[in-house]
Amino acid sequence: MNYNKYASYKFLGEVVKSRYSSTQGGPRAVDLQQLLLNDLNVRISYSTAWRAKDVVVENVRGDDIKSYRFLPTYLYLLKLANPGTITHLHSTHEADGKHHFKYVFVSLGACINGVKYMRKVTIVDGKHLVGRYKGCLLITCAQDGRENLVEASTAKS
Repeated sequence: MNYNKYASYKFLGEVVKSRYSSTQGGPRAVDLQQLLLNDLNVRISYSTAWRAKDVVVENVRGDDIKSYRFLPTYLYLLKLANPGTITHLHSTHEADGKHHFKYVFVSLGACINGVKYMRKVTIVDGKHLVGRYKGCLLITCAQDGRENLVEASTAKS
């Protein structure tokens, strides 16, 4: 009856994580509220449901911050799979020996080869990122001979 006094978002996230797989988009906070009310008779606030959703997504997909350590390997494999690809990973070295991600640049070999077929007008636009990972997302667009738009983007923290 008074379970909601003791139900933390970490515990609730662990309880419902078995219902979601990595292929799904993850639970919505509103769905978690209803699911916990129906199954466990626990009423939680929307903010608690949101934090529990983050626990579920982190358990299923892994931690976002820890995934940055795979970025050099990903860029190396990208170069192997796409000949002519140019990549540049920039990070700063902290005093404690850790690396702090700053930005990554990727230009696929196919895009480099195809740029000579684009019209001579290129549009560059930027969007400031808000939320956990702040920065700027830069997007370039060009138009080919068939009037199809081709986009490329890069993010900078």
